[in-house]
Amino acid sequence: MANFLSRQNCPVLLLVATLLLGLAEAVTSGNGFMAAPDAHSGVQAAPQASPNEPERCVICQEEMRNDEELRELPCPTPPGAERVPHRFHAACVHRWLVEAPTAACPICFATADPLPAAEDAERQEAQQRIRAERLRRAAGEAHVASLRQIVQNAIDTYREEALRRLREAQLRERLRQDGMQLANLDPEQRADEMFVTEAVTENGLALQHAAEALRGNRRIVHWAVMQNGMALQYASAELCADEDIVFSAVLDHGMVLQYASAQVRNNSFIVRAAVDNDGLALQYASASLRADPFTVYLAVRQNADAGCFSLILQDSFLKRRLQSVKDFVACKRRRLE
Repeated sequence: MANFLSRQNCPVLLLVATLLLGLAEAVTSGNGFMAAPDAHSGVQAAPQASPNEPERCVICQEEMRNDEELRELPCPTPPGAERVPHRFHAACVHRWLVEAPTAACPICFATADPLPAAEDAERQEAQQRIRAERLRRAAGEAHVASLRQIVQNAIDTYREEALRRLREAQLRERLRQDGMQLANLDPEQRADEMFVTEAVTENGLALQHAAEALRGNRRIVHWAVMQNGMALQYASAELCADEDIVFSAVLDHGMVLQYASAQVRNNSFIVRAAVDNDGLALQYASASLRADPFTVYLAVRQNADAGCFSLILQDSFLKRRLQSVKDFVACKRRRLE
């Protein structure tokens, strides 16, 4: 015994005595081998969240919301201390109590039991209902967002269409007042049939500023030559050979016969209409019509100077007769004046 209590073994005995004393205090505390931590123990009773911060589950570290299923463990509270509930997500604490080595509270390590099988099944069913409700809400929110996007797109489209129509109306009004404003429009607008129609209706010569494709548009060219026959010079070669188009043009201005095709200038009906409007248009008629007595007569009747373009007034007798007619007309005009 003396050898055991030698100076070399004193530190070991002191350590053993300290451990036994601590074990005796734990046993006499009244809660088994481990007492619940109190306010003076080294283990924090429960994590305290600031009033502005949401309460979080210490197991998954996620925020605990009121619409979620929560579970509070019946942990003991030290005497004189304020009771702080140890709450967790029901699923988290159930898995903790089932899978952990010891079924104890993850905050104070007090013994706790997992949920009974029936209660656990009910909890899982409730969780499934909550999950289904969340999915339904998410789907509803997505549907509402989709509808909002569709409505916004429709509003944007309507606004753009309204602005486009307003700009078109302003441009058409400008062209109605001055068809030559077509020259100031963009190439895309000058290729627009509606704008060109408005322009040539007000001024047929605006056809020169139209796109090349629209100069071959029969309807637009017809409108142009009806407003101003000289617009025929800006029409396509194909329409310059169109008898209806040329006839409408010579009714307004006989000299546009020069822009007609050779075949049209040999048409007696069109040539006579041209010389009846302007006798000098006889110079652009075909040779056969310049030698036609009735055509020459119509030309000379309208303008006596047109006789110089006739092929039948080449002999001196006819020239003298023509000169006498010119003198007679000039004398009559002087008397009228």
